[in-house]
Amino acid sequence: NLWRKTYAYEASARVPFIVKAPPSIEAKRNREIDHLVGWEDIMPTFLDIAGAPIPDTVEGKSILPLLRGEEDNWRTHYHGEHAPCYHPENANQFLTDQKWKYIWNPITGDEQLFDLKSDPNECHDLSQDPNHSQTLSQWHKRLAQQLKDRVENLSDGKTLTPGKVPAWVGGDTEDVHLG
Repeated sequence: NLWRKTYAYEASARVPFIVKAPPSIEAKRNREIDHLVGWEDIMPTFLDIAGAPIPDTVEGKSILPLLRGEEDNWRTHYHGEHAPCYHPENANQFLTDQKWKYIWNPITGDEQLFDLKSDPNECHDLSQDPNHSQTLSQWHKRLAQQLKDRVENLSDGKTLTPGKVPAWVGGDTEDVHLG
């Protein structure tokens, strides 16, 4: 039960991103790049290949520098999210750096913390383990910072605030006041 497109667990969130660069792109061939990339990186990559400007509003990044072996200044962590669709428990915001993964439910406020190096299958949630309270707090703060400017009002930049979007918890969409 650790897979479903809506979950942040590795079984569904960690998928291969396979690229065959056109000959016109000076890219290193036949290699594995172990960096955090996501769907939001596809469009800016295509724009970059076409020589078109990438709008400032785009959240993703072109992966062409990675393909060329220019791996400096790449993201240190990846933020993913899913709104509730079947049930509020499906909502999640998550961060990972490939060593740790922090998952937060914006409806319930539930947190999970996984050490991906020692527990790659995410079977042991460390969020309630007192030995990992400092790590949990660091990841909580990191996600709060990540979400601070979002219109859903899920964070003030220091702490996460669950349950602030009425439409997510069965309220009327007329009650949603974003921003």
